[in-house]
Amino acid sequence: MRRALVMWCWLALAACRSSGEPAPATKSEPAPPPATAAPAAPAAPDTPRCRKDSDCALTLVPDGDCCPRLCAPRAVPADEARRVNDRVQRCERENHPCVMPSCRARSFEPACVDGACSARAADAN
Repeated sequence: MRRALVMWCWLALAACRSSGEPAPATKSEPAPPPATAAPAAPAAPDTPRCRKDSDCALTLVPDGDCCPRLCAPRAVPADEARRVNDRVQRCERENHPCVMPSCRARSFEPACVDGACSARAADAN
């Protein structure tokens, strides 16, 4: 009985499923050719490029937030890290205390890799 009910539901759903194609035109005019999309231009980098590891810093604050909420740090240019730190201080002053997340302690260090800041695991030695 249960198998028959499951089979009936499956058939009903399969019969109602749409192919996702538009309905055919009812006019006798030929359909216009599909528009071809122009290739997207490469996006401009939203962060400045780094030259050495000291150009980068790590933060636990998500982009656009003012409280540290990340367990794994994100790498940012050093000047952005200063702005993030200023935001955190401003939130604390405006009585929006930040609660630190409870995360497993891991050690990271900032690195400049191919002109972009990244976080790499620090050597345990």
